[in-house]
Parts: sequence; C-alpha cells; structure tokens
Amino acid sequence: LFRELKDAMGSFTPQQQEWIFTLISAVMHVGNVEFEVDESDTVTDVKASAHLEAASRMIGLPADRLQTSMSERSNLIRGERMVTPLTRQQALSSRDALAKACYGRLFNWIVERINRNICSYNLPLFVGVLDIFGFENFEENSFEQLCINYCNEQLQSYFNEYIFKLE
Repeated sequence: LFRELKDAMGSFTPQQQEWIFTLISAVMHVGNVEFEVDESDTVTDVKASAHLEAASRMIGLPADRLQTSMSERSNLIRGERMVTPLTRQQALSSRDALAKACYGRLFNWIVERINRNICSYNLPLFVGVLDIFGFENFEENSFEQLCINYCNEQLQSYFNEYIFKLE
C-alpha cells in the first residue's frame, strides 16, 4: 500500500516525498503532545516529551522553542516582552492550531504543485473535488478527523471558487 502511495506521488521528487512524509509525521507527533499543569491549571511541562522531541527534530526547531510556542503567549508592550503561561486548554488549542497550520500549508502546497504540473501541458485542467456531505461534527473530533474535515473544506472551497465564481 505504501509503495502504491509513493508511485502515485511520481510528480514529486524523492526529496519532496521525504519532506511531505516528515512533515506529516511531525504533525502527528505534535498532536500527541500533552501538558502537565499545576494546581492553577497553568502549563508547567509536557507529558509526552518523546513526541515533542521527535516533532522538533523533524521540523528543525529546538524542543524547548517548540514547547514554548505551544505553552506560552508572548507580547511586546512598550518595548518590554510580557510572557504569560497558558492554561492546559489554551495550550491544547495552541498545539492543535500549530498542527492544523502545518497540515494546511502542506495541503495547499501539494494542491498547488499538482495543479502546476497539470497546467504545464497547456490544458485548462485543475484538481477539484466536491464533498456533498459537508462537515462532520462529532462530540469529540480526533486529529485524523480534523485533518479529513480540513481537507474536505479546502477542496469544497476550491471547487466553489473555480466552478461557481469563475463561470
């Protein structure tokens, strides 16, 4: 199955394929990071440090900076940097936003790359998929469901733009 996936990615160089798989792996590791909190629900550390280490290694960012980006908010006020630790829920939201942003940029890059390859033949073609069933809303969405929903919404948006707006 993996070989079939790699064969289907023939328009990507081996280095690009490796980069895609590495970034997806990093996103999955980021999604597994959990936070330790003190009695006031303020984040003090990460529970799943192996996932944090793996993700930071894959994206080339020191683990402490990655942890800080998910567990603290920093503002520059009148030349002075104010750092505020996040609550567990805020840190989880920050973690999920980071994962979604990385996945979203990767998805957009892949679609752009595919469309550029299709258009290189001077044919008016593009990738477009319509998900007529809409956005699933479960009591609790897993990261995989988030990725599926995000992908579906992006495809729906592209479809609407190219089919309805440009016609």
